[in-house]
Amino acid sequence: MATQSEMKKRIQVQNMIIVALAIIIFVLVAVSGTAAWYIRSKSDTTEIRLSDPVNIEITENGSITTDILKEFSVNVYPGDTIGLNLGVKMGKAGTPSSPAYVRVKLEIFFENQEGVYSQLEDVADSDKVRYKDTPDGSVWEKVNFAQFAQAENEDIEDDYWFVLKDYDELGHMTARVATNQEDYLFLDGFIELDKHNLTNNEALCKFHINYVVEAIQKENVPDPLANPGFGPWWDFQLGDIEDIEGQE
Repeated sequence: MATQSEMKKRIQVQNMIIVALAIIIFVLVAVSGTAAWYIRSKSDTTEIRLSDPVNIEITENGSITTDILKEFSVNVYPGDTIGLNLGVKMGKAGTPSSPAYVRVKLEIFFENQEGVYSQLEDVADSDKVRYKDTPDGSVWEKVNFAQFAQAENEDIEDDYWFVLKDYDELGHMTARVATNQEDYLFLDGFIELDKHNLTNNEALCKFHINYVVEAIQKENVPDPLANPGFGPWWDFQLGDIEDIEGQE
């Protein structure tokens, strides 16, 4: 039988064990609670896609074509009329376009039998052809994009384009922003060959027709008509969008 002293020691040891267990339980509760706070997680995901590219299609007689003016790569005769129904469409089904500014260049040259090139108006002056090669001035603005470079170097050649235009609420001219699936007629024109004044001297001569359409995404570029001289279509003499007062 245990003595009173031994019983007292045993109780003291048991009390110490109980206290120690209580401390351990408290620590575990505190640690587990703290750990739960630290490992709590929250997440969110998304995909960020760059905008649509600029997509343009050349149209002829209202239809998209990949081989512009193909039907004119044949012989024509005095009295014939070459139709020039040319336009542009932004994007098409399956290939949408970003909003963009649009400019168009149409160059028509006459090549004689000696291979010498001349302007179309030079041939018209001789009453050999009549023509219409200028678009609607209420829709397209003719701009010489080399004008600021020419102010410093007059030997630089003209660089004329027609820019799709609009007007703001104050009546100031701006470049129109063309958006996806919009269709614009550039020119409903013609070259008419005179059937009396053309002779063997014009046989086998050629008309060279060059139709170019450019579009530039609207974002981060200045309006080329409201800010002449600024932006990538110009000669960079005046700077870019960050150089325009009030622009960022």
